[in-house]
Amino acid sequence: VVLPEVDGCRAVTHLQKDLKELDPAYEPYLIYGSNDRTNSQTGLISRIPPETPLWMSGKTFETPAGSNGNCSARMGAHGSDKHFVAELNVDGVQIFVIGVHLKSMRQDNKGEACSVREAEAKVLSDLLDELFEKNPSAEVIVTGDFNDFDPETPDRKGAFSAAEGKTFPVREFEDCFRGKCRMKEDEGYGGQNSAVFDIIKGHGPRPRLVNLLSKLPREQRYSHEGSRHSGFPSTCGFGFSKDIPRDLSSIDCPSDGLLDHALATPGLVDAAITISILNDFEEVYKGKKPKELGWAWPGGWSGNKLGKLRPKHESDHWPLFFQFDVSRLRK
Repeated sequence: VVLPEVDGCRAVTHLQKDLKELDPAYEPYLIYGSNDRTNSQTGLISRIPPETPLWMSGKTFETPAGSNGNCSARMGAHGSDKHFVAELNVDGVQIFVIGVHLKSMRQDNKGEACSVREAEAKVLSDLLDELFEKNPSAEVIVTGDFNDFDPETPDRKGAFSAAEGKTFPVREFEDCFRGKCRMKEDEGYGGQNSAVFDIIKGHGPRPRLVNLLSKLPREQRYSHEGSRHSGFPSTCGFGFSKDIPRDLSSIDCPSDGLLDHALATPGLVDAAITISILNDFEEVYKGKKPKELGWAWPGGWSGNKLGKLRPKHESDHWPLFFQFDVSRLRK
């Protein structure tokens, strides 16, 4: 279990105790990074003990880290301060699990955030180059909160528009209050402008990584619900204003995007028997009663006005879930 954002060992240990009820083999692992603004860390809970202690790269790159004009802000030197590398031996197969949490989208000026993320991506790319140089037959999965969009794996935003031959995709909305929304000028859904994924996936000699979520139907590709931070239920399907699609069948959901990803070696992709995002309330909460889930009224106007119950969540991200048949990797 990769935990892209926790505040330290106590949090990981607390979560591990819950999992131990399912399997006593689960143990917590974490290596502290240098993030001193939020103290956010990236952790692991695993039934398979890592072969070595978790490690991370201490490299930094000056920004801008590449020639991408969309991410050309000078933000100083940046490393990837929220990641880990865990080396696992799974039935004789060497698998490296790399947990990541890249720079958020918060920025004062356009292009600043993705400039930092491209520097972080360079760190991870160099790490992968060195890893494959030493372990050329290893399998690798890089997973977590990328805070970015993979142009080779478009999310469900704009899926209906794309099918209709219209401009892909819709933009985010901001400042939604009492049915009034305006378009958000962000880093540009209209082009998915960063090179983060191209940098991390690589161009040889190591294997180019593949986004496991590209195997999902596009309408299922959403892992982030930005509305949770504001106390609003998802704007999809509620029709807060004429600007927001009223029907989920349109798939042009302004609050549900794909910021969480899993990039894997082709061997792991072929060995995957389950690829999913646990974003379906009916499946995740089937058979549960509201009191068992801690359901509550969302705060403020949206809850009172809509009269809807929703489960409490400590995160605005849905988990990614994968299962692999390791026997396929041994052939």
